[in-house]
Amino acid sequence: MSGAERINKKRSLGEQLRDARYATLDCRAVSDNANKLVDRLTNEITKWEVRYGRRRRGRRSGAEKLRAAVTGLLGDLLLARKSGDKANGWVYRSMQAQGFTGKRVSYRTFASLVDALKDNDLVEHRAPVNFWVPGFDSGKKVVRSRFAARFRANGKLLKLSREYGITDANVEDHFIEGLSEDPLVLKTTSRRANGRKERGRPIKFERTTKAETLRHHVLRLNSFLDEHVIRGGTHRGFIRVFNNGDDPDFNWNKGGRLYSPGEDSYQQLPREARLHMTINGKPVCEIDVRASYLTILHALHDVPFEVSDDHDPYDIPGLSRFAVKSYVAVFLGNKALPKRWPEEIREEYAEENDGRNLSKDFPIKKIGAKVIEKIHLLSRWNELPETWADLMWLESEAIIATMLELMENKVPCLPVHDSLLVPVSEREMASKVLSHHYRKICGVTPVLKLHQPT
Repeated sequence: MSGAERINKKRSLGEQLRDARYATLDCRAVSDNANKLVDRLTNEITKWEVRYGRRRRGRRSGAEKLRAAVTGLLGDLLLARKSGDKANGWVYRSMQAQGFTGKRVSYRTFASLVDALKDNDLVEHRAPVNFWVPGFDSGKKVVRSRFAARFRANGKLLKLSREYGITDANVEDHFIEGLSEDPLVLKTTSRRANGRKERGRPIKFERTTKAETLRHHVLRLNSFLDEHVIRGGTHRGFIRVFNNGDDPDFNWNKGGRLYSPGEDSYQQLPREARLHMTINGKPVCEIDVRASYLTILHALHDVPFEVSDDHDPYDIPGLSRFAVKSYVAVFLGNKALPKRWPEEIREEYAEENDGRNLSKDFPIKKIGAKVIEKIHLLSRWNELPETWADLMWLESEAIIATMLELMENKVPCLPVHDSLLVPVSEREMASKVLSHHYRKICGVTPVLKLHQPT
């Protein structure tokens, strides 16, 4: 018995039906197993349509529409079973055609899906109910209110879901509700205290024309990527996080990276795992901008910067590349010479190096002197007007402009801050577009490194 069933066993069916959740049909499958379950149900429903004369042959142009409907309703049904839900798994959706106008799922597709699920004993169904009361003048009964049709996943569908590892307890790891209409996040300036970074807190903001334009870009990207099947990594849609919102000079030009939320997001995977991902069944590669921040900073001040396949700016003899790159990141993030390694970097180093102590292996002052000797512009960093938030803004603009142009060419891609995951077959186009937008926005041709699946 599920948590919802234990809580609701004393509630009448009428009460449960009354509290049913609205089926938005906008849910998304975000795990490999969820997508496999959706594929299986879509295939079985397609066969059912042919077997019972709904269609002469299997779907072609409408296959993705049916898949979207299956994904949406299945997610609604399974998410409605979360522990503590008063509806005990019931959802409602009007079966009137006008309620589907302009929606992601058409009335015809939804009606066929419901018939198939009912005929295959995969859902419980309660027909719409009219509530009649005496009329004010005539005394004749009139409809006071109407309950739309109710649906609930039955034991057969739940058993099938469990075959793919999807249960009431973990359903939110597999299905999520529709894409956010508010993907912009504005935060205050972050601080460091006791060696640990304290991230900025979210704040409210005015819906200016510029903010709405930025929001529209993210919504377009989210809507486009929602049409594609991403496997091997979880993606629930992007948010775009802007920083330093309490800065008097803020004008939606600080920070601005795209983040795919969740601890299990594809952005949290190591590169080796990301290179096992697929988009629409096609393998991906990762196009990485080498030393992105340093490349942009040197371009802003018209200072030559050497970076290539043969020259790594983080490669300093006798020093760990991890320590050098970490030092640059900390320095750029603080506008002051680091006096000690941040706790999170010490922990990461210890985890990757059998518990060794970063401060003992590479004292930060010695690291700093050698880094500045090699990357001379950093000696002026605390005097320069830019901050990390300005560098991130330019980088994010180049990345997003690239994604938007690729979208216009029907090419899906996924950002990982200063790199892009794209189908291997589109690597040449993506590299050209990325280089173009870096030149246009950051004023420099970047050095790109291609990582391909083995």
